[in-house]
Amino acid sequence: MRPIKLTMQAFGAYAKKEVIDFEKLGTEQIFVISGKTGAGKSTIFDAISFAIFGKANTFDRESFSMRSHFATDKEITEVTLVFRLKEHIYQISRIPQQEIAKQRGNGTTTSPQKAELYELIGDEMKLLASSVRDVNTKMEELIQLNVDQFRQILMIPQGEFRELLVSDSKEKEAILQRLAHTLYYEKVEKILWEKQKEAEVFVIEARKKVTELAELSLPDEDVAGKTTAEISELQTKLVEKETTTLAEFEEELIFNREQTSKVVEKVTLAKEQLLDWQNLDLYTQEVASLEQETDFYATTQKQIEKAKRAGNLRSQDALCIRLKEQLQSAETNEQEITEQANKVAIQFSTAKKQTEILAEQAGELEKNKRLLFQLEEMEPKLMELESTTVQKQCAELEWKNQTDHLQQVITKQQVLTEQTKQAEERLAEINQAELANLEAMNKRTQLEILIEKNRELISKRTKMVAWEKQKQAEQQTLTQLLSQTETIEMMIRQEEAKLKNEQAASLAEHLHDGNACPVCGSIEHPNLATFEEAADLEKLEETKATFQAKQLAISTAERAISQLDWQLNEWRDISELKLTELEENVTANTQTLNDLTKEIEELQSKIAQKETLQTKIETLKNNQSEIELEKNNVAQHVESLHQQVQLAAGKLSYLEQAIPAELRDKTIFDKQKKIVQTSIQNYEQQKEQVDAAYKQAEKETTRLESTLTVATKTTLEANKALQVQREIFKEAMKQNHFLSYEDYKQALMSDETLKIQEEKVSAFQKKRHLAISRQADLTEKLKDKQKPNIDQLESIMKEKQQILAQLEEKTMRQRELVSKRKELIENYQKSIQAVEQAEVNYADIGLLSDAARGKNARRITFERYILAMFLDTIINRANHRLSKMTSGRFELHRKIEKAKGNVQSGLELEVFDEYTGLTRHVKTLSGGESFKTSLALALSLAEVVQEMAGGISLETMFIDEGFGTLDPESLEVAVECLLETQENGRLVGIISHVPELKERISARLEVTATNHGSTTKFITANS
Repeated sequence: MRPIKLTMQAFGAYAKKEVIDFEKLGTEQIFVISGKTGAGKSTIFDAISFAIFGKANTFDRESFSMRSHFATDKEITEVTLVFRLKEHIYQISRIPQQEIAKQRGNGTTTSPQKAELYELIGDEMKLLASSVRDVNTKMEELIQLNVDQFRQILMIPQGEFRELLVSDSKEKEAILQRLAHTLYYEKVEKILWEKQKEAEVFVIEARKKVTELAELSLPDEDVAGKTTAEISELQTKLVEKETTTLAEFEEELIFNREQTSKVVEKVTLAKEQLLDWQNLDLYTQEVASLEQETDFYATTQKQIEKAKRAGNLRSQDALCIRLKEQLQSAETNEQEITEQANKVAIQFSTAKKQTEILAEQAGELEKNKRLLFQLEEMEPKLMELESTTVQKQCAELEWKNQTDHLQQVITKQQVLTEQTKQAEERLAEINQAELANLEAMNKRTQLEILIEKNRELISKRTKMVAWEKQKQAEQQTLTQLLSQTETIEMMIRQEEAKLKNEQAASLAEHLHDGNACPVCGSIEHPNLATFEEAADLEKLEETKATFQAKQLAISTAERAISQLDWQLNEWRDISELKLTELEENVTANTQTLNDLTKEIEELQSKIAQKETLQTKIETLKNNQSEIELEKNNVAQHVESLHQQVQLAAGKLSYLEQAIPAELRDKTIFDKQKKIVQTSIQNYEQQKEQVDAAYKQAEKETTRLESTLTVATKTTLEANKALQVQREIFKEAMKQNHFLSYEDYKQALMSDETLKIQEEKVSAFQKKRHLAISRQADLTEKLKDKQKPNIDQLESIMKEKQQILAQLEEKTMRQRELVSKRKELIENYQKSIQAVEQAEVNYADIGLLSDAARGKNARRITFERYILAMFLDTIINRANHRLSKMTSGRFELHRKIEKAKGNVQSGLELEVFDEYTGLTRHVKTLSGGESFKTSLALALSLAEVVQEMAGGISLETMFIDEGFGTLDPESLEVAVECLLETQENGRLVGIISHVPELKERISARLEVTATNHGSTTKFITANS
């Protein structure tokens, strides 16, 4: 991932939109970010981290706190990053949750966080994600790093540079957990522990179940203390005994079933015979009942025959009835026509009289027509009179309203003039505040520089005091070591003299006069050595070893004193300064700085209102122009309305002269006109109706005379036809033996009724025949037989069935007992196997869980073991860089000794010093040594974590850490190390205040702080 362009707005120290174009670096691969303290150098790293992950680059900063305090409520905090990943270019934009000004009204509203991710393909932007969650997911897919890994690989935040180096074992564990994702291994430990507990509970439950099953399968036995084999033997014997009992029960059950079956058959036969006796009684009763109904059904048969004869006369009877109805209809029609003719004669007479009356009213009609004509000519003028009156009233009302509005506009203009004057006075005060703010800012900058310088002097003087104390201690140690060395050296010389004397005495024993000495060759031996005190060779060796150790300690002390002298000499120009005076100066200046800061905040709070106030003044002036224009427009409108009122009044006077006063009311006018129109319409309608009625009455009189003649003829013919058919019907009644018409009507039946009666007679005859037949059959079947005693037989059957039921229940219980017993024994055997398997599983899981949870010789958990291997890999890489930066003096080691008690250990670091040949804790390193070691460790950590993240090609690294603790030679080596990093194509950015680093690295990003927010500018060798 390589940044191309970073755009920040209202973010941190950057109030306005600030664009950092990394392409301006050209071919430069390493650059310095420089600027004053608080200018916003680290904010650049926070902006990149926030754009990618939605989080700042340090743990103590939240995204919502990154909003610039220089920004106004209307300015939106937003960060946009364009970056290259492999062959693709992406653009990501994020807006954090923030308080912004409302679009309407006063106050602020909370704007939610937003995020968008695009891929730039040529001139097109392809949307990849448009919500915070989707953008976060997509960025993790692209970068393949989480924010913790990103902070260690691409951006090393200020304050966390030495964190991994000097942290204790527990703190280091938390750091490495975030980077190596070893929480998964911790989960493995927890899972194994849970599995172990589950396995233990399972074993306990399984053993408990075995005991319960043994007790259930042998309820009458005490199984406590018995072996599995003994329990199995007892179970086998008990099952055999219960199975034998079951066989006996089943044999007895079969015998009783056969006996009961025979009794049931006898009862069934007896019930069948008893049913035949009961049926015989029923049929006998039914035959007697049917004999009593024989006369009724004989009478019914005669009625059926008579109804059939009456049916032969039904068509002739219907014909007579129809002819009679036709005669009645003809007579009725004749009567109705006669009545209509009388009515029409009366109508004709009435219409004739009305015609004569209307002829007399023709003069009144002409008078009303002339009046209507006059009213119609007058109506348009009346309407114009009304509209003119309304226009005059509206114009007068509008004229009054506009006059009032003109006065309001004038008042508003006066208010705006006063507001503009007040706002301009406040703007003048803010301009004075800006000048005061610049002066205070300059004073604060000078104080900050002075405080920073004093704090640096305090730090140096504190270190010098410590070094002086350390030098005194080293000198005392050296004096003691020199004194001890002299004593030890004298002891060595004494022991060596004893040894030489002992060796000479040994040679002297073998020397004789005349024999040459093997040492000097002399043949005379006047003063032979003699044995005095034997040398202690073991003591001599121990003393020499002690002497060598003391010499080494002296050398170490001298080097330490030399190093401390060199360090003290470097800062000898400040050796006379007093710490108390420096600290008092810092305290006083800090208080002054706080007061200045408070003053600046108050001034800036006031200055922050300038833009709003300027906008307000501009708005007020615009409003004044608008109100002046409005005043002129309203004044013209008022004059125009006054003229309209005068014109309407003149026109109204002319129209009132043309219309009588009593008709000027539109309602009265319309009512009068309506009366005249109605009178004319009523006359015309009445005349039309009367003429029509006269013609209709005349026409109807002629038609009814003709119709009455036809109706009279039809009545005579209908009466003649009826008399002929009645004579034919009477003759037919005599032939079918009906004495009268009433006798015929009583014999009539409908076809449905006749059919029902015939079916009833037929059904009765069949039922009587069947009952007599069944009675005869049952009498023959039961001849010479007696009724069975069914109660006695059922009693015997019930007794047998009760005995059988008891036997079946007893056999079923015994069968269930045997089945349950076998099931319990089978479950018992399975439970024993389950216990054995559970115990094996518990042992395996327990072994794994104990090993993972640190129950071993070194008390190292599975996760800590993985972390140690991870740290060893980082240390191995770091030592290559550290050796180069320290000329082979230092080498990092991981402490592997077990800590006392239950304290967590195994992740702390120590350093081997080639100068002393000793290993010491990393916290004993000086500032420069600590920085070199931290840098080597940080670069190696980034390299290892990058490899763990899948070997992603990450082309950028930013370091937010000072290089001020390094001497020129060490600074050169550190820069060379960083240059090696950027030779692989990686872009390296460093935040630093060190002038030598700026001189060594040609490209830099200058961050300049102002009282309106910070700005940035790239400076390269070519610019």
